Amino acid sequence: MKKKNFFMLALAAIAFAACSNEDIVPDGENGTDVTNSDGDAWVALSVQSTKTRALNNPNQENGTPDESTITKVYAVFFDGHTDASIVTKIIDFGTEDINNLPNRTNAFKIPSSSEAVLIIANPQNLGRTIQEGDTYENVNKVITLTAETEVTTGVAKSGGFVMTNAKGDLEPSKTNGDPEVLTLYNTPTAATSSPLAIRIDRISAKVRVYVKPDSGEELSETATIDSDETEWYLNVTNKKFYPASKRMKTAMNTWTPYDQYSLGSYRIDPNFGVVNDIGAWDDDDQTVYAGNYFYVSSATKKEDIDWYKVNTSVKYCLENTQNQTDAVNFNVHAYTTQVLLKVGYAPTTITNEDGSKVTLANGTDWFNMNGIFYTQASILTYIEKELVGKYKHGKPSEYATDITDSYNEYINALLNTQVTIPADKDDAKTAEEMAEELTLEFSNLATQISTASKGGKNLKGVEYYSEGICYYKVMIKHDDSPTIMNKLGEFGVVRNSVYDITVNKINNPGYPIIPDPDPSAPDEEEDRYLSIKIEVNPWTWYSQVEPL
Repeated sequence: MKKKNFFMLALAAIAFAACSNEDIVPDGENGTDVTNSDGDAWVALSVQSTKTRALNNPNQENGTPDESTITKVYAVFFDGHTDASIVTKIIDFGTEDINNLPNRTNAFKIPSSSEAVLIIANPQNLGRTIQEGDTYENVNKVITLTAETEVTTGVAKSGGFVMTNAKGDLEPSKTNGDPEVLTLYNTPTAATSSPLAIRIDRISAKVRVYVKPDSGEELSETATIDSDETEWYLNVTNKKFYPASKRMKTAMNTWTPYDQYSLGSYRIDPNFGVVNDIGAWDDDDQTVYAGNYFYVSSATKKEDIDWYKVNTSVKYCLENTQNQTDAVNFNVHAYTTQVLLKVGYAPTTITNEDGSKVTLANGTDWFNMNGIFYTQASILTYIEKELVGKYKHGKPSEYATDITDSYNEYINALLNTQVTIPADKDDAKTAEEMAEELTLEFSNLATQISTASKGGKNLKGVEYYSEGICYYKVMIKHDDSPTIMNKLGEFGVVRNSVYDITVNKINNPGYPIIPDPDPSAPDEEEDRYLSIKIEVNPWTWYSQVEPL
């Protein structure tokens, strides 16, 4: 089939006409003949491009040709607006109709018992078979993906993004979004002169990540950032979606671009307030959780993740929303789609015990112990100093060696061995000699420590950053406000929306290992790791313009 490219999202216009004069009932108000509930009706489609006003800055974003190409359209008609309504007709637009867009399609017939319609663009990638006699509940039942790659081979397939009614429900509607019965006409000419406009939008959401310091500033004031190791992954993404998802308002209701019925910019996905109750993250068994989300965790090796480059890459995902009430909080890390940012981080604040600066190359191991950064070499200078002080003290067993003890505890947890520190000084040795010998024992374990710590560790309060790699979690916000915290619609990703996350400052090192999804960690946290901004933009769509 010849393809038709659209550079904004489509808005479908549908018009209806009865095929038989025997079914005509006069409309006394404007003289237009409309049908009764028997017989057939004529239907035509027209699509025309026009930009609409955006309510968000930096305004709407046009879809790329790959995101906006339409090769197939289904118009699925129902005999009502309820879940129990039955499919009366499925119109599959052929080659001529697709090629004629944005001009009007050929007229075609539908049963005049039809009262509502669902438009599906690129239905071949939806993964659902629809037949006459199906209920709307069955047509719109939950679809579950089994592999993350199915997002870009299905609903967000290049050149065939699936799009459905932007309302998130059947059309037509009254000005407030309430259902309205289709108006049917008796001739193709009458139908095409009074089209019904239906907006459609993409089922998928779109995420991009930028790491760009503010003008004139450094990305980090306390570390050297390795740009080659700065990559991202989109974590905790939904496996489930409705072909059409109902809209709802956020707590703030401040971000509602193109919401023609004022129903709200948030959506209700299959996990909304339901799955989260029974599908919480379990440290010991993730079977149920894995049935709901695509994710990586501390059990995942960084080499097994398909990382994306910052500043250039785009990731598509299914919408993922969560309920939030005064009694129940689902705005937590376990359920919120988030960016996992991987950064090569080399602190510039590491010193030896004598105050001399340690110059750390990118890719070098280092660790954080009690808020102080060390390398394996630098910590030995502190250990030796502590041990000299211990054995020079009048009561060595009472002398505090906090750094030595903490490091020894980490080694024991890591290797199941440790350096034995005598409580008292050997009378045959000086304090310096004892300290030097013990420090050498720590030094001899260096290779074992680095090998066992590969991939990062968090043991006994010690965070070990293997090869200097650290990880950050960025919870994606949909409708944010500094005046509210963890409210309905503040977090989540919604279909047909673009989320641009910009990291303009790295304040502190992140996690030494890939963090697990955490049902106890609230999404709203202090910016102690990163300074970020998130911009939410709608993709644009087609708007119907029809001469009357």
